[in-house]
Amino acid sequence: MPRTPKAARGSILTPRPLIQAIVDVIAPSPGENICDPACGTGGFLLAAHEYLVNNNKNMTKVEKKNLKEKTFKGCKLVHNTARLCVMNMMPRDRQ
Repeated sequence: MPRTPKAARGSILTPRPLIQAIVDVIAPSPGENICDPACGTGGFLLAAHEYLVNNNKNMTKVEKKNLKEKTFKGCKLVHNTARLCVMNMMPRDRQ
């Protein structure tokens, strides 16, 4: 199989500063659902989680549970990349 640039295969890395700028503009709030339909390794989801934790220090137990269990949804067609996303989400101290 010939090697092709990632962009030609549909894999594009979004720069972290751009991800952070988008999350800052969207300004997610506790209780909202956050979905990335092309999540890759989870950069948007991680940035949104960090934003929520850093900007909502007084979340209730219910809000923290929902943040952990119900807030984030991501899709990725490439299984190995989807696994990387799951691994990226797990080691962090999730509330």
